[in-house]
Amino acid sequence: GENGCDSIVQLTVDLIDTGTIYLTLQGCPGGFVPYNGVDIPTGATQVFQLPGSAGECDSTLVVTVTPLTGPSLQLIDTDTLVAGDTLVLNPIAGGIGPFQWQWAPLPPPEDLSCYTCPSPVASPLDDITFTVTVTDAQGCTALDSVTLIVLPCEEPFVPNAFSPDNDGTNDWFYIIAPECVVQVHYLRIYARWGELVFERSNFPANVETLGWDGNFRGKKFPSDVLVWLAEIEMPDGTVLRKKGDVTLLR
Repeated sequence: GENGCDSIVQLTVDLIDTGTIYLTLQGCPGGFVPYNGVDIPTGATQVFQLPGSAGECDSTLVVTVTPLTGPSLQLIDTDTLVAGDTLVLNPIAGGIGPFQWQWAPLPPPEDLSCYTCPSPVASPLDDITFTVTVTDAQGCTALDSVTLIVLPCEEPFVPNAFSPDNDGTNDWFYIIAPECVVQVHYLRIYARWGELVFERSNFPANVETLGWDGNFRGKKFPSDVLVWLAEIEMPDGTVLRKKGDVTLLR
């Protein structure tokens, strides 16, 4: 250069930022959040390369999905009931309400009193597993199930003797049955010569005063062996037809 000096050239350099953009989303526990065509699982991080425009460098987008506090759900695993009885299902939900409830499966309506309430009444006649889903105010869900074991309704017991002497013990002839028995369609008692001495229709079992007190036509029936017939409805709709002898003791 002139005077022995080198030339000095001034250059201005524009630095293009190739920085990383961080984005945090929230998702339900165990779920995912759709973003930019990708389903990102809750708790995961997804990296996207974003192409720059007109000479700009690409940039990086880091998307992290953090879990919301989803609902909690507690429901007993198994329970038992007798056919014909009912049982209230009581799941306990925690988290951010109000909650929405959905029970499944959808069996006949008589098996569950309601399918969108928190504490339905179950009355199944066979073993069944009910599943409940609770949804919180954020749209997050939790699921649990309960298996109900249905015990058979025991058959009624019919005594073979009674003593209507008003001593407070065994004074009535009646059908002894568990509460699960629906009703007695009829109870008929015949003397040995075939005459009908007592009849009652469509009444509950297990009520002694609905049975026979040993009187016939206003008089005490004498000691004897009589024949009885009964038709009894069980909770599953079956009808038992029973007969036997009963000894009246004076």
